[in-house]
Amino acid sequence: MRMDAENIQEGPAPTEDPLLILTYEEPASHNGLNTRMRGLARALAARGRRVEIAAPVYGARTPQTSVDSDGIRLHLIPVPDLFTRGRIPIVTRALSVMCLTACLVRRLRQMETRYEWIQSEQIYPFLAAWWLARRWRSRVILDDPSLLGLFVEEKLQRHRVLRPLLRRGVDVFEKALFNRAHWVLCSSARQAAEIGTRVRGGATRVCRMGNGVDPQEFTSVPGDSPGNAIFFNCSVPYYQNTAALRNLLKIFAHFEEQGFRDYSAVVLVNDAAALPSDLAAAIRSHSRVRLRSNEKSIIPWLAGCDFVLLPYEAGHRTTAGPRLKVFEALACGKIILSTREGLDEVSGCIDGTNVIVCSDWRDMACKTMELIREGDSARKQKMRREARRLVEAEYSWGRLVKAYETIFDRGTAAEEG
Repeated sequence: MRMDAENIQEGPAPTEDPLLILTYEEPASHNGLNTRMRGLARALAARGRRVEIAAPVYGARTPQTSVDSDGIRLHLIPVPDLFTRGRIPIVTRALSVMCLTACLVRRLRQMETRYEWIQSEQIYPFLAAWWLARRWRSRVILDDPSLLGLFVEEKLQRHRVLRPLLRRGVDVFEKALFNRAHWVLCSSARQAAEIGTRVRGGATRVCRMGNGVDPQEFTSVPGDSPGNAIFFNCSVPYYQNTAALRNLLKIFAHFEEQGFRDYSAVVLVNDAAALPSDLAAAIRSHSRVRLRSNEKSIIPWLAGCDFVLLPYEAGHRTTAGPRLKVFEALACGKIILSTREGLDEVSGCIDGTNVIVCSDWRDMACKTMELIREGDSARKQKMRREARRLVEAEYSWGRLVKAYETIFDRGTAAEEG
């Protein structure tokens, strides 16, 4: 295994090498996976790369279709929706991966285009990417794979016999996949180091390429008057996000206990039906809190708020690197109040300069009330400007995607050699 530095030097001018990205999420989804994929794809297309995406449309009976958008060709692949029929989660997920693999391979192998590179967005479409790569003699990129072992640890905490057995099986499965990729991209340095130890001695290269945002998409919107609107968004039912949402509701309850009512809030989730019943009831009990679900874009809701709260708990580190919601809030010039875990691996965040760091949810509640009472002060205005400046300088997709040029160049050199 060869570990490449996080900041890879930009290579020669781009070439035409076409890239096909496979994903298991429908293109309409706005979770972190699709946000990262779209950002990277658009940035590559802007640099002259030919990028195409193959995405499933679950439950659709329509034929395969292809559309063009932002310089990217999108292939929509109909795939049966097994999740609505399955009863046993682990079995259903395994069958769904097999079904997705069969549909992608069957549809895409008929295409006349030969792709130099095939990228799998996380692990689920990887088998399809690997089989197609063997057919086309392409190189394979595995992008930002979540470590399934952590999922097993969380879901099977009380199963003392089943948990270690599944954990060993997952470790063997993941290592086999990692060693069949030419490159593994990781948004987390911690994740890159762990995967690096598991492919040591092989030909797989591991590259740290963090998350970012398109500053032109998430524009800074200055307010006309001091605001008090709070924004929180997350994908459920992931345990880190669910725990953070519970802490957010504790913050609102603390406001009420203190008689503080000068605030409003928007809680945006990917699927309100996936919320635990007690959380859904608690949100409805707060008259100043609006719950939104399945929105086409978070941008209007984020832009209309003043504060972004990230009350993540100690130990709740994301397996996929820095949370994209941090960069989205910075790009919009919002004041972020977060625990250390919420800002995990986001370098450049300075307490009191471009973010507010809190020790826990109670500290966050007190600091939020103080900031709202402060009004539109010069300190807060400067913090918003510094937040936007950090994204523009360090975390734009256009800057981060330069790492691809070295990947493509090394792949071409290997073929010629």
